[in-house]
Amino acid sequence: MATGRPSDVNAEGWYTLAVQLDQNRATDEAFQASSRSGPAPVQPSSRPGLLPMSKVVPPPQPSRFSHRNPTPGNPVPMDIDAARKAKSVPDACRRCGKLGHWAKDCDLRFDVRYLDLDELSALIEDRLAALDSVPPEPEDEPVEQKMPAEDFVSSSE
Repeated sequence: MATGRPSDVNAEGWYTLAVQLDQNRATDEAFQASSRSGPAPVQPSSRPGLLPMSKVVPPPQPSRFSHRNPTPGNPVPMDIDAARKAKSVPDACRRCGKLGHWAKDCDLRFDVRYLDLDELSALIEDRLAALDSVPPEPEDEPVEQKMPAEDFVSSSE
């Protein structure tokens, strides 16, 4: 409370601050009492020499959601970790999807940035040759002779 702190010799300032703090405390207690349903606040005792001692009751744990069935005016908050909890990813390679290794150790890892000039030219020649090659012609398969479908014999007498 460094800002707004009255001077040590200013009694009126300290009195005003004490009244303000008391009002804030009373407002806070009223707010807490209206939002919590529990035992009634402790009434001061009739003995003049004793100050009332209130029981320290921990506040009830709030439910995770206010309700289970969402309504148009009262939706349920979204659980942002639900997708992460539901889908536990196995330790699979992110490149090929196979189990047992990671992407950095994948056999399919191939990066042209690390090839020297001779390896790069050989790779390009191989790829261009594969494009220029003529696919083999399919062998002629023997054509099956179609038999005429037999029809039912008419038995009109």
